[in-house]
Amino acid sequence: MALNDYEVALKNYNVALKAYEVALEDYEVALEDYEVSLEDCEGALEYYEVPWRIMRWLLRKTKCTYAVYVGIIIC
Repeated sequence: MALNDYEVALKNYNVALKAYEVALEDYEVALEDYEVSLEDCEGALEYYEVPWRIMRWLLRKTKCTYAVYVGIIIC
């Protein structure tokens, strides 16, 4: 009887171990996706940073103000 219980416990352990390995692989894939998304965000920030700097410079030179929430330039 104890041998049967041991075999069942061992099978359950092996099943749990396989489930853990699959979960670990899923986690690694999700981490890679997150890193790619982070790189995409950094690229988008760089893309928008230059026009924003130019616009701020122009606004300072012309002594205008820009209301971001409304989207109007007031001189």
